[in-house]
Amino acid sequence: MNINDFAKANAVALYLGSYANPQTGSTGNTGLSAQPGFQKAEKRIQAQVDVATAQLSSFGKLKSSLSELQSVGQGLAGLASATTPAAQKAAANQFVSAFNAAIDSAKAAATVAGDAAATQSALRSIKDLVHAVNANAATTGALQQLGINLGSNGKLALDSRSFEAAQKTDPAAVTRSLAVVGKQVADASTQELAMDGHLGLYLSALAQRSSILKSQQGMLASLGLYTRPNQGSSTGGSYDLGLAAYRKSLLSGW
Repeated sequence: MNINDFAKANAVALYLGSYANPQTGSTGNTGLSAQPGFQKAEKRIQAQVDVATAQLSSFGKLKSSLSELQSVGQGLAGLASATTPAAQKAAANQFVSAFNAAIDSAKAAATVAGDAAATQSALRSIKDLVHAVNANAATTGALQQLGINLGSNGKLALDSRSFEAAQKTDPAAVTRSLAVVGKQVADASTQELAMDGHLGLYLSALAQRSSILKSQQGMLASLGLYTRPNQGSSTGGSYDLGLAAYRKSLLSGW
């Protein structure tokens, strides 16, 4: 037995709280995966993986909703002046639905268990969308002209009678107002989705964290299956990685 094998075996004993046989690298009559400390680390990492997976799913839905809103907003901004009243109203209803869906997705993301950064990121999306339809006099005036109201819950509601009255009075003005609102919200959605936007940055960090946690799981699995690395084999490298992951799980919050 060389000094590296001896150090590895005793490192296991240190972190598992039991004596590791330096000849076999095992602890007592059981493998490392049966040790309480090892099982505790596995459970903690699995719980963190579950949280990260739930967050990725929830924020993935928010990203999808924002992408849809971006597309709908760009469509409004590009409406032709000769758009029919029926097409105008359909576009307005689609916009309101897409906006409200994005708000709902952000609220859902804010309630997913996890760190404060997740909640703050989701709430920031709500704030930015609400600000987009209430950013300046031009936008608020356009909404008022269209009969679209912003509620205290952050959602929009279309008053059909007011919208139809505006169409009868000046259909071209309705098209222009839809374009103003659509561009404002499309720009806000684009900024949210950008790689350097706050949502884009959070999603990137979340994906990286999930990847690291799953790698730690794999490393712990390799450590749990460890018996005794043959000199010159690749098993010793897996052991080193597994032991490093186990130490990290014990000493860090991840």
